[in-house]
Amino acid sequence: MKIDDSVREKKRKELAEKFINGVSEISPSFSEHFSRFWKDKKCDGAMQDKNRELLMLLAGLVDNCEPCVRFHMANAMKRGAAEAEIFETVSVAAVMCSDPSINDNIKKCLGIYEKFKKNLIK
Repeated sequence: MKIDDSVREKKRKELAEKFINGVSEISPSFSEHFSRFWKDKKCDGAMQDKNRELLMLLAGLVDNCEPCVRFHMANAMKRGAAEAEIFETVSVAAVMCSDPSINDNIKKCLGIYEKFKKNLIK
């Protein structure tokens, strides 16, 4: 069953607030960092934007979020991710995810990649 994007975002917001509250006692500095990251999905520049997009692509694959995969695939490619980097990201998802649906997610992801690649070449 597909989850509506607005419901997904509301749930993520609730989980983020609980997460921040839960880690603030353990690591206040991480809690502050995560709060900034959650706000605009960017950090302090410790990681290149391309690499962050590849990680978000990985998360979208594992989370079975096709809109996330489309968005972060496009952003990773716009930021210069090479085919080998995208394939390695997808391979990590395949190796690390125990959910059988990952195979379908990867097929969709690779289809999205091939479409984006054709559009970028033209």
